[in-house]
Amino acid sequence: MNPWSGESNEQSGTSRMKTRATDSEQYFAELRKQIQEAHALGDLDRALQLCNRAVAWAAEHGSQEDRHLAQCNQGEILINLGEGERAIGELKKILLSSTDSTHRFLASYSISEYHLLKSEVDRGLFYARLALGHAKNAGGNGFEAGAEGQIAGLQLLGSYFEDAGASFQRALDLLPEQPRIDRAIYRANLGYCQVVQGEVDAGLANLFDGMRLMRELGAEAWTRFPHIGISYAYLEKGDWEKAKKHAKAALELSEASGTPAQIKNSIYLLGEAEKLGGDEIAACDLFLRLQEEFYPDEPHITDFLMATDIKKLINLMV
Repeated sequence: MNPWSGESNEQSGTSRMKTRATDSEQYFAELRKQIQEAHALGDLDRALQLCNRAVAWAAEHGSQEDRHLAQCNQGEILINLGEGERAIGELKKILLSSTDSTHRFLASYSISEYHLLKSEVDRGLFYARLALGHAKNAGGNGFEAGAEGQIAGLQLLGSYFEDAGASFQRALDLLPEQPRIDRAIYRANLGYCQVVQGEVDAGLANLFDGMRLMRELGAEAWTRFPHIGISYAYLEKGDWEKAKKHAKAALELSEASGTPAQIKNSIYLLGEAEKLGGDEIAACDLFLRLQEEFYPDEPHITDFLMATDIKKLINLMV
């Protein structure tokens, strides 16, 4: 049995050794490492299981700082799983009561993420900027890059593409050079901002760089983001076949592990590529699916999309 699993066998000399191992700070540190690894791979269910173990360990064996850290980690995962209501109250308590800049950063960052996922840009930016201040106070731990990336993500959500691109670039400049998933995500999002602003070739280069790094890191699920941006870029270049290829990939990945918005955007891009490529029957079928799944009370959507090019009017990374 994995000595870090937190499970127990019948009481024996071996099991008592494992019990003592789970009482140790080393066990807590190993759990945190495994949480980071699972999160980086996009395995949020696994990350939550590990977070729950960390919270339980901290409640029984840890200091207040350990409890705050475990609750911050758990809160971030719950928020990304769409269960932020379970975490937001505790995170706000930590933000108000903790004197540790690291924990205040983690709490404010996660609260910002909660508002981002609810499309509350102004509230999200307020907490993201708080996180940036706490990151600077914490010093030397790489948190500044995360805060800049969070600000960029909210600016992207608000369609402030120029500001978002500048923030993603600052985040990239603050990151250490080694391969990591946040570098891949920031690079891809910077590329999308460039494409939207008309810098299509530069944007494609960054989108592909981000996707390659995700694959190098074994995080294939994350590539749904650059696939969406790449599909849009090829629509802008008039290459319908490449646009379809990446829209299909985005749709498959989004159906497996993405959000409803990512599924919706992938269907739209694939329909638009089919329409512009001349296959009106395939396009109509896709737009009809879009209408039935996402706009059931708006039967005119299919005809509207068949007649109108709206790709410049929507934010596909929302």
